[in-house]
Amino acid sequence: MADQVLTPIEGIAAVQLESGVTVWDIKVGHGESVRTDATVVAHYAGWVKGGELFDTSRRRKRPSQFELKSVLPGFSVGFTGMKPGGIRRIEIPPDMAYGGGGREPRIPPNATLIYEVELFDVMQVSADFGPTSVAGLEPSTTKSGVKYWDIKTGSGKRPPPQSIITAHYSGWLENGKLFHTTLKESEPERFAIDKVIAGLGEGIGTMQVGGKRRLEIPAELGYGADGLLPYVPPNSRLFFEVELFDVSAPLPKPKQTSVDDIKPVELPSGLKYWDIKVGDGISPDPVSFITAHYAGWLEDGTMFDNTFEMGRPMRIRLSKLVKGWIEGLEKMKVGGKRRLKIPPEVGFGEQGSPPHIPPNATLIYEVELLAVEN
Repeated sequence: MADQVLTPIEGIAAVQLESGVTVWDIKVGHGESVRTDATVVAHYAGWVKGGELFDTSRRRKRPSQFELKSVLPGFSVGFTGMKPGGIRRIEIPPDMAYGGGGREPRIPPNATLIYEVELFDVMQVSADFGPTSVAGLEPSTTKSGVKYWDIKTGSGKRPPPQSIITAHYSGWLENGKLFHTTLKESEPERFAIDKVIAGLGEGIGTMQVGGKRRLEIPAELGYGADGLLPYVPPNSRLFFEVELFDVSAPLPKPKQTSVDDIKPVELPSGLKYWDIKVGDGISPDPVSFITAHYAGWLEDGTMFDNTFEMGRPMRIRLSKLVKGWIEGLEKMKVGGKRRLKIPPEVGFGEQGSPPHIPPNATLIYEVELLAVEN
């Protein structure tokens, strides 16, 4: 979808909704359909019909995250039924937009608006995934300032430092907006306790297997001044609920594979990759769910993350990862193993990803692509 130019829609059937909003599906996505109570992550561009572009998220160089209940009624309705990966044209009549008042100077009174939207992610969960009430429970506070409530006290093992834990967890902002949950997945997540944000690791560290805990994490022990855009704004206090199922020791760390005899491919972004093993399955697109084992190193050989120690591969929507992963895996096939060398411009950039990835870091990954779900 171009920043400044409407995509041609000749041959695409228009669907007029009961509200008077008309939509054209330029590309149909897959996965979970959007409801009007959803929070979405999307790029968008808006024009006055017959007139000029008045706004586009692409000028800000990242997709926007917003709740559909907080935007124009016609914009919200126009997203309904979309799926991640979809691109849609939405035509909104004045009574579902800014009406007779307009929004000067760029949107005149009684203007019909045209949007093109590209949907990357949708976050919507049932009331069952809401936070558990902690009324009547007395909180405790760690020395660093993490507050916690034990909803259920476990009786099993405590996680030692650098252990691998298996848990379900959900995270909310202070305004109650859910930004992540594992509860939509059939299995809990498995991760290294020392690889998550400091407040979450500290809050889990004194739990016992079988327990369930509410955490309140100050911004400096969460994502700090940088946030985790577009999901977590800068300087956000965070709330988590964690249910701990298992604790185990990490498996051996992987070592880098020699690529001396393999010719690299360099992309225009500066990213390089080496195909250690060429797969024979399908390739992902940005909104595919991928299942992969990986290990990541800084240029000096310091390992900052890997799935092998956890004994379970990662399953995630590709669009949630840094741009270098999206570029690097775009033509990779299931069954393959690839070395990626990601420059900071398509990695974590000037801000890095504290505490493990410094600013302006070039990253080395080895990725084994196990499955793709389109």
